[in-house]
Amino acid sequence: MTSKTVQKDLSHLRSQLNQKHNYLQAKRGQGFHLADEYQLAASSLELSRNKDVILNNYDRLAYLIQRLLLQPHYLRYEDLAQEIFVSYSTLSRCMKKVQVLLQQYQLQLVQKPNRGTCVVGSEIQFRCAIAAYFYQNFLSSLSNYQQDIYDAHSALLEPIRQIITTQSLKSKVHFSDPMVADLAIHVLIAAQRLDLEEDLEYPTNWISDPQLEALALNILSASQALFPGKLFTPQTVNYLAYHLDLKQILDTKVTDLTGKVDATLDHILAEIADNFGIDFTAQRRLLSFLQRHLYQLQRRVQRQLSVQNLRTLVYFRKYLFAAKMVISVAPIISRELLDYPLPASEYGALILYFQSGLEELRLQHKQIIGLYAENDCAKELLFQAKIARITPPALDFQILHSLTTEIPPEITTIISTRALKRPVALKRLIVLDDLEELNSQKLLHQIQTIADPQQVLKKYLRPESFLQLTAQTKDEVQLEIGRYLCQQGFFKENLAAPLEYEEIGNGLVHIQDLNRIIKVNLCLIVSLTKPILWDDTVIKLLFLIKTKRDGDQDLEFLCQTFSQFANSIPRIEQAYHAKNSDELLQALN
Repeated sequence: MTSKTVQKDLSHLRSQLNQKHNYLQAKRGQGFHLADEYQLAASSLELSRNKDVILNNYDRLAYLIQRLLLQPHYLRYEDLAQEIFVSYSTLSRCMKKVQVLLQQYQLQLVQKPNRGTCVVGSEIQFRCAIAAYFYQNFLSSLSNYQQDIYDAHSALLEPIRQIITTQSLKSKVHFSDPMVADLAIHVLIAAQRLDLEEDLEYPTNWISDPQLEALALNILSASQALFPGKLFTPQTVNYLAYHLDLKQILDTKVTDLTGKVDATLDHILAEIADNFGIDFTAQRRLLSFLQRHLYQLQRRVQRQLSVQNLRTLVYFRKYLFAAKMVISVAPIISRELLDYPLPASEYGALILYFQSGLEELRLQHKQIIGLYAENDCAKELLFQAKIARITPPALDFQILHSLTTEIPPEITTIISTRALKRPVALKRLIVLDDLEELNSQKLLHQIQTIADPQQVLKKYLRPESFLQLTAQTKDEVQLEIGRYLCQQGFFKENLAAPLEYEEIGNGLVHIQDLNRIIKVNLCLIVSLTKPILWDDTVIKLLFLIKTKRDGDQDLEFLCQTFSQFANSIPRIEQAYHAKNSDELLQALN
């Protein structure tokens, strides 16, 4: 490396590091010095602490995507390679991944001899990609290219969000907080791309709503002072009205002229009942919200207007049972309503809707508790009176006169006034020495806690539950997992349908047997020796939960267990470094 190359590289580093603070300092006759404050600034960024991301060079992808999205002309490969300090061949491999990421926004990388490469596509899709890779996607935190223009931590975002909230309330148009955050980002982007408004094109069947045009005008008028030197135009108003139309929450049930939305909703409910044994058909309020949501979802996806909900991965991990329902019905929505695969970014709201349905069912379902007081009438009366005082509405009690005879199947939990020599099969047992110590919260907690979680987990964790792979791409991982399950004899004969894979954050991918091709009870955890970029996140662990029967009572418990696991970074690390199924059990339990 020549001194000229070193000078050029240092000049590039200074331009990157010193955009907001003078971190890389030069002193004549002494050299360069990286300020101590830089370590504090770097450590304050959550993703900068993620060694999996940094060590695997995904910051290169972030820089390349941001660079290409904002470059209106062709860029030479040689120049790009120098900018990120890699060889031409390494850059070529990176660009293949960049192409895959851009395709999510219908953008294409075009190459021409002696000119280089550039991104082409519609202006609306450019703006959606900028929103993702400068503000919303995890890659946005790995590069600071041009973030003086598109700053994910811009002080302007909060006042714009407040303006949108205030003006929409006045207009009686409703948006969720994630949608408000998304709209604020698009106001910022619109202000930076005023000179490209002539390139905006809308679907021929989209008709602007006068009420939403008025709302867009009010929002932009109130925001104008935040952008000195820039002037919003009628085209800016039209662009914001387009987003408002597709991202608003509809207040009343829509008239489904084609019948597609209503038919899709009926098939969704049938799939959930068939696959999970859960019936939502009596929940009219939930169904009304779902019908309106599906209508808006259809309009968004057909118009290729992507929605980024940063909470989707959190919802996926927190409500894994509801998320499994969404995965199960996603093909129905894709096939009958969209003619496109349902984008993963649209899963978040559906997870919350299904979770609300589950919570409602739990309120309606009364658990019957057996009370055994050693056939002592005085003790029975005392315990009945005291327990009735603290009993939650979802519980009812039945006196038991014997624990040796068969217990009615509707009784899931037994409260006994003395310890038993032998546990009652398949029943939770609470032994009360002193009833005064029991309150309604403690009672509910004990009733909802599985008597022996290890016994349940051991039904699904076996020596074959642990798999370690050296695969380096998403396709290789899926191929190796399918091959492993086939070799173990876990697949049904003559069936080789694919499994469903979904990123859920924290370095995890959830696997679901959507086509019911696995014939055994199984929990599988797959560990990658080297973390890889999946679709939108870097992952290193994959897990599968498979109960043998649809609607198995163990499924909800397993989902709760894996939800707790998926939200605990230390337990994820423990599982990642596990060497066998026993160590996996420790990480899960």
